[in-house]
Amino acid sequence: MTERQADQFYSPTWVSLLEEVKEQATDYVGKYQLMLEFVVSSPFDTKSCLVPVTVNQVSDQPLLQIGDRGCKVIELQKLLAHWNLYSGAIDGVFGVQLERAVQTFQHRVFLPDDGVVAVSTWRSLYTGAPINMPILQIGSAGRAVVLLQEVLQAVGHATTQPHGNFDQPTETAVRQFQRRQGLVVDGGVGACTWRMLSKSWR
Repeated sequence: MTERQADQFYSPTWVSLLEEVKEQATDYVGKYQLMLEFVVSSPFDTKSCLVPVTVNQVSDQPLLQIGDRGCKVIELQKLLAHWNLYSGAIDGVFGVQLERAVQTFQHRVFLPDDGVVAVSTWRSLYTGAPINMPILQIGSAGRAVVLLQEVLQAVGHATTQPHGNFDQPTETAVRQFQRRQGLVVDGGVGACTWRMLSKSWR
Protein backbone atom coordinates (compact mmCIF):
# COMPACT_ATOMS: atom_id res chain seq x y z
CA MET A 1 0.00 0.00 0.00
CA THR A 2 1.45 3.36 -1.02
CA GLU A 3 1.51 6.34 1.34
CA ARG A 4 -1.19 8.04 -0.72
CA GLN A 5 -3.39 4.94 -0.56
CA ALA A 6 -2.83 4.73 3.18
CA ASP A 7 -3.83 8.38 3.58
CA GLN A 8 -6.99 7.73 1.59
CA PHE A 9 -7.80 4.59 3.56
CA TYR A 10 -7.33 6.33 6.89
CA SER A 11 -9.23 9.46 5.90
CA PRO A 12 -11.66 10.86 8.53
CA THR A 13 -14.62 9.40 6.62
CA TRP A 14 -13.20 5.89 6.54
CA VAL A 15 -12.07 6.05 10.15
CA SER A 16 -15.57 7.16 11.15
CA LEU A 17 -17.11 4.28 9.18
CA LEU A 18 -14.76 1.75 10.71
CA GLU A 19 -15.52 3.04 14.21
CA GLU A 20 -19.26 2.68 13.54
CA VAL A 21 -18.82 -0.91 12.33
CA LYS A 22 -16.66 -1.74 15.34
CA GLU A 23 -19.20 -0.22 17.75
CA GLN A 24 -22.11 -2.08 16.17
CA ALA A 25 -20.25 -5.40 16.11
CA THR A 26 -19.32 -5.05 19.78
CA ASP A 27 -22.86 -4.04 20.62
CA TYR A 28 -24.47 -6.99 18.85
CA VAL A 29 -22.08 -9.47 20.45
CA GLY A 30 -23.04 -8.04 23.81
CA LYS A 31 -26.76 -8.32 23.03
CA TYR A 32 -26.37 -11.96 21.91
CA GLN A 33 -24.57 -12.81 25.14
CA LEU A 34 -27.31 -11.06 27.08
CA MET A 35 -29.97 -13.16 25.36
CA LEU A 36 -28.27 -16.29 26.66
CA GLU A 37 -27.94 -15.13 30.26
CA PHE A 38 -31.40 -15.34 31.72
CA VAL A 39 -30.30 -17.30 34.78
CA VAL A 40 -32.12 -15.55 37.59
CA SER A 41 -33.16 -16.04 41.16
CA SER A 42 -36.95 -16.02 41.36
CA PRO A 43 -39.93 -17.72 43.01
CA PHE A 44 -40.48 -19.64 39.76
CA ASP A 45 -38.89 -22.90 38.67
CA THR A 46 -35.70 -21.44 37.21
CA LYS A 47 -35.02 -24.52 35.10
CA SER A 48 -38.05 -23.67 33.00
CA CYS A 49 -36.61 -20.18 32.51
CA LEU A 50 -33.30 -21.32 31.05
CA VAL A 51 -34.38 -21.20 27.40
CA PRO A 52 -31.85 -19.50 25.10
CA VAL A 53 -33.47 -16.82 22.98
CA THR A 54 -32.27 -15.91 19.51
CA VAL A 55 -33.26 -13.03 17.29
CA ASN A 56 -35.16 -15.45 15.02
CA GLN A 57 -37.40 -16.39 17.94
CA VAL A 58 -38.46 -12.84 18.77
CA SER A 59 -41.60 -13.16 16.65
CA ASP A 60 -42.67 -16.02 18.93
CA GLN A 61 -42.44 -13.94 22.08
CA PRO A 62 -45.77 -13.44 23.84
CA LEU A 63 -47.59 -10.15 24.24
CA LEU A 64 -46.99 -8.94 27.78
CA GLN A 65 -48.80 -6.29 29.79
CA ILE A 66 -49.47 -5.26 33.36
CA GLY A 67 -50.76 -8.15 35.46
CA ASP A 68 -48.84 -10.87 33.59
CA ARG A 69 -46.48 -13.23 35.41
CA GLY A 70 -43.89 -15.82 34.51
CA CYS A 71 -40.53 -16.46 32.90
CA LYS A 72 -41.14 -14.13 29.97
CA VAL A 73 -41.73 -11.29 32.39
CA ILE A 74 -38.42 -12.16 34.05
CA GLU A 75 -36.80 -11.96 30.62
CA LEU A 76 -38.38 -8.55 30.08
CA GLN A 77 -37.18 -7.32 33.47
CA LYS A 78 -33.63 -8.47 32.72
CA LEU A 79 -33.60 -6.69 29.37
CA LEU A 80 -34.90 -3.42 30.78
CA ALA A 81 -32.42 -3.66 33.66
CA HIS A 82 -29.66 -4.12 31.07
CA TRP A 83 -30.73 -0.85 29.44
CA ASN A 84 -30.70 0.85 32.87
CA LEU A 85 -34.44 1.49 32.77
CA TYR A 86 -35.61 -0.93 35.44
CA SER A 87 -34.24 -1.29 38.95
CA GLY A 88 -37.04 -3.27 40.58
CA ALA A 89 -37.19 -6.89 41.61
CA ILE A 90 -36.53 -9.61 39.03
CA ASP A 91 -39.55 -11.58 40.18
CA GLY A 92 -41.60 -12.31 37.08
CA VAL A 93 -44.42 -9.95 38.02
CA PHE A 94 -45.48 -7.29 35.53
CA GLY A 95 -46.34 -4.41 37.84
CA VAL A 96 -46.64 -0.64 37.59
CA GLN A 97 -42.89 -0.01 37.86
CA LEU A 98 -42.18 -2.40 35.00
CA GLU A 99 -44.93 -0.86 32.88
CA ARG A 100 -43.37 2.58 33.33
CA ALA A 101 -39.97 1.20 32.33
CA VAL A 102 -41.51 -0.32 29.19
CA GLN A 103 -43.15 3.00 28.32
CA THR A 104 -39.87 4.86 28.79
CA PHE A 105 -38.06 2.39 26.55
CA GLN A 106 -40.78 2.55 23.89
CA HIS A 107 -40.62 6.33 23.86
CA ARG A 108 -36.85 6.18 23.47
CA VAL A 109 -37.01 3.92 20.41
CA PHE A 110 -39.91 5.79 18.78
CA LEU A 111 -42.61 3.20 19.44
CA PRO A 112 -46.12 3.94 20.80
CA ASP A 113 -45.54 4.16 24.55
CA ASP A 114 -48.57 2.08 25.59
CA GLY A 115 -46.68 -0.16 28.03
CA VAL A 116 -47.67 -3.30 26.11
CA VAL A 117 -44.78 -5.50 24.97
CA ALA A 118 -45.54 -6.81 21.49
CA VAL A 119 -43.21 -7.97 18.68
CA SER A 120 -41.81 -4.53 17.82
CA THR A 121 -40.94 -3.81 21.44
CA TRP A 122 -39.28 -7.22 21.87
CA ARG A 123 -37.16 -6.63 18.76
CA SER A 124 -36.03 -3.22 19.95
CA LEU A 125 -35.29 -4.62 23.41
CA TYR A 126 -32.82 -7.11 21.92
CA THR A 127 -31.02 -4.49 19.82
CA GLY A 128 -31.43 -1.48 22.08
CA ALA A 129 -32.30 0.58 19.03
CA PRO A 130 -35.22 1.66 16.85
CA ILE A 131 -36.32 -0.85 14.22
CA ASN A 132 -37.82 -0.50 10.74
CA MET A 133 -37.13 3.21 10.61
CA PRO A 134 -37.17 4.72 7.11
CA ILE A 135 -34.15 6.25 5.41
CA LEU A 136 -34.74 9.99 5.19
CA GLN A 137 -33.08 12.63 3.04
CA ILE A 138 -33.78 15.87 1.20
CA GLY A 139 -37.22 15.57 -0.38
CA SER A 140 -38.62 13.07 2.14
CA ALA A 141 -41.93 13.96 3.74
CA GLY A 142 -44.45 12.58 6.21
CA ARG A 143 -44.83 11.48 9.80
CA ALA A 144 -41.29 10.09 10.06
CA VAL A 145 -39.90 13.49 9.09
CA VAL A 146 -42.09 15.15 11.73
CA LEU A 147 -40.65 12.71 14.28
CA LEU A 148 -37.11 13.44 13.11
CA GLN A 149 -37.70 17.18 13.42
CA GLU A 150 -39.23 16.77 16.87
CA VAL A 151 -36.20 14.81 18.06
CA LEU A 152 -33.73 17.23 16.50
CA GLN A 153 -35.55 20.08 18.21
CA ALA A 154 -35.51 18.23 21.54
CA VAL A 155 -31.74 17.66 21.35
CA GLY A 156 -31.03 21.26 20.36
CA HIS A 157 -30.40 20.95 16.62
CA ALA A 158 -33.46 22.60 15.13
CA THR A 159 -35.08 25.99 15.68
CA THR A 160 -38.20 25.73 13.50
CA GLN A 161 -41.39 23.88 14.36
CA PRO A 162 -41.78 20.35 12.89
CA HIS A 163 -43.61 20.49 9.56
CA GLY A 164 -42.97 17.12 7.92
CA ASN A 165 -40.81 18.21 4.98
CA PHE A 166 -37.14 17.26 4.85
CA ASP A 167 -35.81 20.62 3.67
CA GLN A 168 -32.40 22.27 3.72
CA PRO A 169 -32.63 23.47 7.36
CA THR A 170 -33.52 19.91 8.39
CA GLU A 171 -30.51 18.53 6.53
CA THR A 172 -28.31 21.15 8.19
CA ALA A 173 -29.62 20.11 11.61
CA VAL A 174 -28.98 16.44 10.78
CA ARG A 175 -25.42 17.24 9.71
CA GLN A 176 -24.80 19.14 12.93
CA PHE A 177 -26.10 16.21 14.97
CA GLN A 178 -24.03 13.68 13.01
CA ARG A 179 -20.90 15.78 13.45
CA ARG A 180 -21.44 16.08 17.20
CA GLN A 181 -22.01 12.33 17.54
CA GLY A 182 -18.99 11.36 15.45
CA LEU A 183 -21.10 9.83 12.68
CA VAL A 184 -20.52 10.05 8.95
CA VAL A 185 -21.74 13.53 8.06
CA ASP A 186 -23.88 13.03 4.97
CA GLY A 187 -27.14 14.72 5.96
CA GLY A 188 -29.14 11.53 5.46
CA VAL A 189 -30.88 9.64 8.25
CA GLY A 190 -30.23 5.91 8.22
CA ALA A 191 -29.95 3.22 10.89
CA CYS A 192 -26.85 4.67 12.62
CA THR A 193 -28.30 8.17 12.85
CA TRP A 194 -31.68 6.87 14.10
CA ARG A 195 -29.81 4.85 16.71
CA MET A 196 -27.87 7.84 18.00
CA LEU A 197 -31.00 9.99 17.94
CA SER A 198 -32.73 7.43 20.16
CA LYS A 199 -29.83 7.52 22.61
CA SER A 200 -30.03 11.32 22.80
CA TRP A 201 -33.84 11.46 22.91
CA ARG A 202 -35.59 11.52 26.29
